[in-house]
Amino acid sequence: MVYLTKDERSQIGASLAAYIQRKKFTKIVKLEIKRRDISKEIWSTEKYYNEQLCTVIELFFKPLMEISKKPIEQWTIKEADIHSIFSHIENIYGLSNILFEKIDPRLQNYSPSQGMGDIFCSLSPFFKCYKQYSENYSNSIETLKNVRANSPQLNNWLKAREKDIRCKSLDLPSLLIAPIQRVPRYILLLEALYNATQPTHHDKEKCLLAANQLKNVAQVVNDGISEDQNRKKLIQLQSIFDHHMKFLGPLSYPNLVEAHRKLIKEGKLLKKSLRDNGLQSRMVYLCNDILITVSSISLPIGQHGAISKVDKIIPLVSAMTIFNSDDNTSFYLVSPIKTHLFVCESQQVRSQWLSEIQNAIVLLIESSPKIKAQRSEWTLEYDQGKWKAVSSQPINENINVQSSFETLSINSKKNKNHSNNDLNSNNNNNDETIHPNLLSKSPDNFKYGSIEEWRHGVPKVSTSKISNSFLRSSSSNSPFTSQTNLIGNHTLSNNNSNETNSESESEEYAL
Repeated sequence: MVYLTKDERSQIGASLAAYIQRKKFTKIVKLEIKRRDISKEIWSTEKYYNEQLCTVIELFFKPLMEISKKPIEQWTIKEADIHSIFSHIENIYGLSNILFEKIDPRLQNYSPSQGMGDIFCSLSPFFKCYKQYSENYSNSIETLKNVRANSPQLNNWLKAREKDIRCKSLDLPSLLIAPIQRVPRYILLLEALYNATQPTHHDKEKCLLAANQLKNVAQVVNDGISEDQNRKKLIQLQSIFDHHMKFLGPLSYPNLVEAHRKLIKEGKLLKKSLRDNGLQSRMVYLCNDILITVSSISLPIGQHGAISKVDKIIPLVSAMTIFNSDDNTSFYLVSPIKTHLFVCESQQVRSQWLSEIQNAIVLLIESSPKIKAQRSEWTLEYDQGKWKAVSSQPINENINVQSSFETLSINSKKNKNHSNNDLNSNNNNNDETIHPNLLSKSPDNFKYGSIEEWRHGVPKVSTSKISNSFLRSSSSNSPFTSQTNLIGNHTLSNNNSNETNSESESEEYAL
């Protein structure tokens, strides 16, 4: 065994302490070098971005504004189109100028004690101008495309400008997308700066705060882009409505594009016939207040192609969903309009549709006390082999229903059972009035079921409480041999059984 003297132990301890200190110092130096490089990247990328914005304004925006005031023959451009293409670009350029003016002095006289996070924190409220730009971006590109297509001379002028050395081999659309890409880049740089900053540095927490604030801005930007895309899809769907009303007759919702309406989900599902179990393909569009099913109709013999037909427009305020535990791919959508049995590709797809429909129903109900009161008037009932949406409100004989594809079909079948006098009186009335008991019956229901699917003045049988949970029915007279799950803000009753559902007879599963 070797014994060390006191001096030797002291020397070894000092050497070990010096080694540890060198390791810490080396780590600090490496982090500081990395921090300096990230700060330099923020400065250099902001300078390049600022030059891009300046190029857009000086090379395209301002000259086009001059042209719009003094139109050149054969390629006139409207001032409204120019503002649509370059919407809010000047505001973003002004913000970039302020940001660069604050960053530049710190990089020119860089020291480890300086930071960047405080600059972004102070300017974060002004980054909201990116929201307006992002919401208009797709419209901007579309307007630019139309302007170029409608004026070859103007298109040639733009191409000549794009060859300018200031564009750095980028065309105008590539320059216009730079603001969309810039906010996520800010976030990445600030997060990298946060990770490279010592815990004791005063700028570390500010970098994190600035990154989180810009994440909120980025989320708003993404939401704006998503809302714009949804609006465009609704406009495309409106064209289907317009063709339907032109060739097949009026609809109960002629104007699909409304300020409050949003498209939540779209997809192709199979609709299973409740008569012969046949499967038919349907495009299904879920909005925040209605669900729309669309099918295709083949053109007459000798013509190729097909046109789209709006099958049903179902208000979510009275719609309810049911699914069978033993069937992993199908679910029912029960409403006063019609009961649909949809078949999905997989259990996962079904879960997605059920979740989106249920969330839309809940949000719609909670959005207004009036809508919530309307929802409470409806209950789900299983009677004589059918699921029905039953209303507790009395019949209103003064109800007039606008003729739609559904009601026209109903009315034509109903007229077969009326006298000739009634038929003539209905034909002479442009705004056809449907009997309240026939308000929501689809043509298919007359072939296999009762015409009282939408019944007024029928008291609610169920005493179970209204719930936003999954319910598992214990009724012995359920149409399924296994337990049936119900979704929606509704109650369940069964006329074939003397027992009513209660809290003790059903189990609830939280969404």
